[in-house]
Amino acid sequence: MKNKRLILGSVVLALLLALVYVAVQSQQTKKPEEITGSLSKITGFEFIDIGSGRCPRFSPDSKKIAFLSGGWLCLANSDGTGGIQKIAKVKALDFQWMDDSTLIYWYQDSQKRTRTVALVNLKGEVTFSITGEEQTLIEFPPVFLPDGTVGFYKNEEGGSRIFKSIRNGKGAPDSTLKELRAQIAFAGPNVMHGDIWLVSIDGTVKKRITTNKRFEFPELSPDGKKILAVKTPDGDPYLGGGAYVIDLNGVETYIGDPDIWIPVYDSTGKILYHNIESSVGYLSKWSPDGTKIVYMYGRNDYEDLGASDIVIKNADGTGRFQIKTSDEMELEPVWSPDGKMIACETYRTNKIRIFKLK
Repeated sequence: MKNKRLILGSVVLALLLALVYVAVQSQQTKKPEEITGSLSKITGFEFIDIGSGRCPRFSPDSKKIAFLSGGWLCLANSDGTGGIQKIAKVKALDFQWMDDSTLIYWYQDSQKRTRTVALVNLKGEVTFSITGEEQTLIEFPPVFLPDGTVGFYKNEEGGSRIFKSIRNGKGAPDSTLKELRAQIAFAGPNVMHGDIWLVSIDGTVKKRITTNKRFEFPELSPDGKKILAVKTPDGDPYLGGGAYVIDLNGVETYIGDPDIWIPVYDSTGKILYHNIESSVGYLSKWSPDGTKIVYMYGRNDYEDLGASDIVIKNADGTGRFQIKTSDEMELEPVWSPDGKMIACETYRTNKIRIFKLK
């Protein structure tokens, strides 16, 4: 009887210890979304495809989207209603909205060494264009100042530069030209990475942010206090890659999703080189309010560009919302000004795709 009591007591004690362990674990273990954080106000998405083309750009009021297709500047409603309007036949590398009724596009002819900058309204009427000798003297691309001023620099005789405004903004040009933007000081010829600098638009003010780093595609946050950029390993898988947010003192916050490098061995087991399996964090963009970041999350096997999805994260690296639609590569995500939509272009089918965030 005594042995039975001892056995029963041992069983009860074991059960009590197990219950205590489970209780402690339940306090320490969090749901995955709590561990990684959550994205406020984003719980899902819907998407529509609007025509085919490249360079989707939302209008300032987010109601329309323009894009380039077959040599035309095209226009559609961002909600998918109505048809596609061909505004104007243009040669354009890129374009932007000036306001809800005017677009600016630019083009460079490398053979003639000329540069074109023009304004066109939604009726297809060209309201401004750089012509003649001035096409060989302007710097490229156009300058967009924080106060809304749009213009370009022109090289004068004697090596001087003057800023010519196409549209005046809210501030005085002399003051807005001192506004800073993020740039890369390239590490050498034909090298596309380097250190990040803040440089005024007129080039007179410079501040170094990083030292001996390999960054690409820097973008200043809407409030001007942080920089979003991509660090590239450049062939060395141990240097780390992916998207980072850097404050103005050079302190880096890793946003996540680094490149994945796969070693390739020879017959003796020696590593010959590394293949990059994923290419993530590229073409990242701040949300209009600066609280979130969108970027491409893709795979690359060197024979096929593969598939990529669009990922949204909080600007501090927490949370992760992946927009997955198919095995198709979705490129160059851009936010709508109201922050409620993201547009991209697809690689294989060349569609303009709009995601409405829920």
